[in-house]
Amino acid sequence: MKTKQLLLILATTSALVFSCKKDDESKTPIQNPNPNQSNSCSLSTSMENDTGFTAFFYNTNGSIARFVEKNPSADTSTIELAYDGKIVTASVNGNALNTYYLNSKGYADSIILDFQGFIRMGTYNTYDANGYLVSQNESIEFLGTNITTARTYVYTNGNVSKMTEESDGKTTVTT
Repeated sequence: MKTKQLLLILATTSALVFSCKKDDESKTPIQNPNPNQSNSCSLSTSMENDTGFTAFFYNTNGSIARFVEKNPSADTSTIELAYDGKIVTASVNGNALNTYYLNSKGYADSIILDFQGFIRMGTYNTYDANGYLVSQNESIEFLGTNITTARTYVYTNGNVSKMTEESDGKTTVTT
């Protein structure tokens, strides 16, 4: 069960951090169509043979407060989000905790994952003047072992055209 929660948190982090394709609308936060009613909007997306879904619930400010993920191969997971100024925390079923530290534009400059002391992961992001993610440094502490990874991104016409990753003394370039 803890492994599933860890994978869910890592997947959520990846989804929030790796926005590689240009999307002019993505810079506009998702808004609740009726911000005066808490939890009034639920978006559903089919996954895996149309048996899974993700439902989003919003707070009175129109920000995502909670989302529920269900797919056929895993238990239902509830991710709760809490906002405190430029700090956003996320927990899965009350366990694993991601903390997002936002810059003045609302982008996550750093993300800290702490899975009950078992795994601690830090991701530190740098953005260019256009808001594109240009570099990312990641450090994972797992059972006393520290693994670091550095990534850089190059964009062409707003899309990622090259990613360079350095980890364990190895360099991988993806174009």
